[in-house]
Amino acid sequence: MPGVGAVMVEDGTFAAASVREDGEVLLRDPLSGEKLARTFGRQTGRVVAAALAPDGSWVAIAGERMVRVWDPATGRPIGEPLRFLDRSVCAVAPVRLPDGGSALAVGLVDARIQLWDFVSGVLLGETEPGANRLGYDTSEVRGICALPGPGGPRVVASSKSRGVRIWTVANILGSSPRDQESAVSALAAVPRPAGEPLLACAYGNGTLDLADTATGVTVRAPKIFDGKKTLAVAAGIHQGTSVMAAAVDGGLVVVDLATERIIYRKRLDWGVRSPKIVLTPDGGSVFAAAYTSLLAMTIRDEQGQITVVSDLPYVIKGMAHVSVGDESAVAVILVDGTVHRFNSTTREKMDPIRTPCNRPIALSAGTISDDRPALIAIDGEGTIVVLDPATGARLLPPIRSGFKTYSAATGHNRHGQLLAALGSSDGAMTFIDIEQGREVAAAKAHLGQVTHITVVARTDGPLIVSGGADGCALAWEGIPSPDRPSRRS
Repeated sequence: MPGVGAVMVEDGTFAAASVREDGEVLLRDPLSGEKLARTFGRQTGRVVAAALAPDGSWVAIAGERMVRVWDPATGRPIGEPLRFLDRSVCAVAPVRLPDGGSALAVGLVDARIQLWDFVSGVLLGETEPGANRLGYDTSEVRGICALPGPGGPRVVASSKSRGVRIWTVANILGSSPRDQESAVSALAAVPRPAGEPLLACAYGNGTLDLADTATGVTVRAPKIFDGKKTLAVAAGIHQGTSVMAAAVDGGLVVVDLATERIIYRKRLDWGVRSPKIVLTPDGGSVFAAAYTSLLAMTIRDEQGQITVVSDLPYVIKGMAHVSVGDESAVAVILVDGTVHRFNSTTREKMDPIRTPCNRPIALSAGTISDDRPALIAIDGEGTIVVLDPATGARLLPPIRSGFKTYSAATGHNRHGQLLAALGSSDGAMTFIDIEQGREVAAAKAHLGQVTHITVVARTDGPLIVSGGADGCALAWEGIPSPDRPSRRS
């Protein structure tokens, strides 16, 4: 049966690939319908998908039960046809292997992804259906693409159920992707005196990448932490330059990112819990949570002095900078759900606020309708509580999503909606419209834990960025528009 598919040809334009009744594969201009000079041999069945190698050296034309790879310069086939007698083909994509070679990814109707050496016809690896937060996503693959990543190339697949799954190529080939040395250990937006902010992405092996938030490309990889694992980072602008404060194994480090000069280094024991760090809006003060202690430091070249603001009765689970009336404050939430606020200049403690959160995991600041300031607490059961940062009064009814939450952040999307992004220990994510109290999108995002989530404020609209145990950082766009997913890695 004849059919059509789409393929990009060497000059970057698109063509329609079709199969005639006699099996001949044709390429036509999709606007004029005119036949292009490049034609291929014969292929049976309708075209369901097509893909072109990045260097233009081969093109794959997929039918429902067979995929053929062609040389677009000669129109001759490369290797033997790949036949799929028991499962229908839904999508194809070129993939770069860790050794630099090429392979073809094939998405099947039963949600599996296969990697093929199309020259020899050897099946290199195959996935099982990917787990999502509701169980196993066994709906058919609708699209595939390959993306670079710090732990090696990755394959991203979307499914009929609107789920998104991601694998490292190494995982599909049979090796484990869950290497804690390459896990994302911290994420933060890095504002700059001029231009769009960068994304700071730290890994378990002590490396740090500063990435362009428009393209995802690493622009710098400063070697400033001596290979020590980074546990938390925060960044701001102080005296006209970008500065970063980082909790690393064994201490606190403050760095001038323009010169990569260490302004201040202090040995600290962070305890058995992950530390939290915030910078005041002027970038002049660092607040850090170490187990039950809230610490503060005013940045002065080579003379930073760190003081204990308060020793609290329980472990600090989240921290945020907020406005309390006309005052600037730092708020922390403890494991018992109590919020404590401290004036960020005088360090004076304000009255505590009780929340209904059960073992909270995150605290953030934002604004709701009419630009009202809000303090947002999120717990491990996906409960979201929105409070007035000055009085502690609830501004909205609590949202009880029931989502098993490992990491969370809040921020406005490009439509002005305040969203909560929740990540789980199995790599699933959900996005909740806080004022509407409903889920607007969900995806299987990472392999293993979603370790960190942050929000990057760009002039063309905020980006929500997630980092995972798979070593991948993903920027989410278009939320909440599940019919038009857009992600960058």
